[in-house]
Amino acid sequence: MNLHVITGGDFSSSKPLIFFIHGFPECWTTWQSQMVYFARLGYPVAAMDMRGFGLSTAPAEVGAYAMRTLVGDVTTVLSKLRSTGDSASSSSHGSAERGRSVVLCGHDWGGVVAWNLAFLEHNEEVKSISKMVIANAPHPSVDAQRLLLMLLRWLLLLSQVPLQQPRIIQLCAS
Repeated sequence: MNLHVITGGDFSSSKPLIFFIHGFPECWTTWQSQMVYFARLGYPVAAMDMRGFGLSTAPAEVGAYAMRTLVGDVTTVLSKLRSTGDSASSSSHGSAERGRSVVLCGHDWGGVVAWNLAFLEHNEEVKSISKMVIANAPHPSVDAQRLLLMLLRWLLLLSQVPLQQPRIIQLCAS
């Protein structure tokens, strides 16, 4: 699996890594202006093309795009990026025991992956995230609430529908 990653800025800086995850159907260039801006301020920056987008490999199997797999891609990339310029990293910028802290930015589908990273993973990469910036992707609990509300509405509707067709009973007068 080849994941295309673009980096910029000063990786020898002790500032946190700003990592960008694009939405659908986009690629890393969505974040190009933000990357240039923060790189000029001395931050190390990076953005990846998620699998199936841009210059990253596009597996044919649908299962290759499972959420756990996408989250795994991000943690793998973060692990490699955080170790870059490790000697300059300072523990004052996050809770990570090794490497630099991360500001994780996700848009749309990238935001969904970022939320799932925070919920599904309990590793060093997640512990390194000092801030998350999510645009156009609601918190997963909002989606759960909407799903529950939709289910309750369907149950209410179904309770109004008779389970049997009414039968006409004729009484015979004798």
